[in-house]
Amino acid sequence: MVVQMRYWKSYFIASFLVLILIGQSHTVMGQTTPIANRVVINEVDTNPAGDDSKQIIQWVELYNPTNSPVNIGGWSIGATTGLRNQYTIPNGIMIPSQQFLVYTYGPLWFPHVGAVVQLKDSNGTVVDQTPPLSDQADDTNSWQRVYDGYDTGAQSDWVFRPGNPGSSNGKLASTTTLNQITVSLATDKTSYNFGDTVSIGGQVSKLAYSIDGYPQQVKLSVSGSKGFQKTFTLYPGNNLQFATTMKLDEILGFQDGNYTISASYGDAQTSTVFSLGAATFVPPPQAAPAALSIFTDKPTYTISQPITLSGNVSKVIPLTAVTYKVYDPHNSLVSQGTIFPDSQGKFSSFNPYQQHLTNSGITINSVNPIYGTYDIIAAYGGATATTSFTLVPKPVQNSAISLSTDKQVYGLGDTITITGRSNKAWVPSINLELVQSYSLGAVPQTL
Repeated sequence: MVVQMRYWKSYFIASFLVLILIGQSHTVMGQTTPIANRVVINEVDTNPAGDDSKQIIQWVELYNPTNSPVNIGGWSIGATTGLRNQYTIPNGIMIPSQQFLVYTYGPLWFPHVGAVVQLKDSNGTVVDQTPPLSDQADDTNSWQRVYDGYDTGAQSDWVFRPGNPGSSNGKLASTTTLNQITVSLATDKTSYNFGDTVSIGGQVSKLAYSIDGYPQQVKLSVSGSKGFQKTFTLYPGNNLQFATTMKLDEILGFQDGNYTISASYGDAQTSTVFSLGAATFVPPPQAAPAALSIFTDKPTYTISQPITLSGNVSKVIPLTAVTYKVYDPHNSLVSQGTIFPDSQGKFSSFNPYQQHLTNSGITINSVNPIYGTYDIIAAYGGATATTSFTLVPKPVQNSAISLSTDKQVYGLGDTITITGRSNKAWVPSINLELVQSYSLGAVPQTL
């Protein structure tokens, strides 16, 4: 039975095989260096965690970088120093293209210091060997090629890092793949003001890796006015995109001028530009003031007559009233008040529900009145308007009773409103008589 054993408490020599199939699922980045065209020793742990003098825990990973499966039956793996124990791979074992085989053997398969591990074919010819390897850490780190199958024949082909038996050490891109890497870069705007935040984003065409197998970062450099320089790095996400922001404050060294953002990733480079300047103050648009007009119902009044102020506004401002002030001929304030316009912009001081002399809201002192021209000044939403009226003494009445009608001419069906007063004495009642007379076809009023 073929099984991988990491811990074994017996002291006999045994061998175990693990076949792990792993596809090439990552695009990687490196220098244009040959990959071996034969089966190679890809990773070795000569001193894993535990007692390898009593347990079968030392292991070797083989890798086939070629495009065809290889029959490694009868091949052997062993060290050139120490006990020189050799493990022979059973006949008929095939290692598929681009795949791994992991073998454990022992105890004491390899020495911990200066171990040169060799892979020999069935004829005893050395197919591959490691440089002298030393591992006294007794942990899970292993010696492994920097990339799967990476072989220049130098000690630098190998690195000591956490082991991953049966897994890829990283793939090395070819020159063609390298030249295909591209990077894009953009900002959310092309011009900014102090205090703005620049949003920087971009995308790479594929992931790239450094020579030691670690993912590469996108390097961003910002240069601009008066020697300004700022650099930072970003890892592309799983969607190959990267993004960051940058605050444009003078306290951070930014000044008026043009700035260039450069991005590099692997051998790919690109750049974009933006400008920075102080914001030009643009005053907010001013709403046109509401137009206001006012007038009184008559140009002349006596002390006993109500004064009605009316008018219009061109635009109704919510919860805003027309304010007015009345000044006498000596320019003294004698009355003031407020009137709310209706939804049509019309307003009036007349209150139809209060039929008395003060229903207009505008009153003139009847004690020692000042006769002459009165001015009314009104304001609404920044607009003002003025009007005036004249206050005159009441005419002296020589007759005992004064009468008047609301009109001089009536039609059939009209209602005649008759008003009057007693000028000389109080009387409890007045008798009215309406007499109709004819004169040349006209019907004059006779009382």
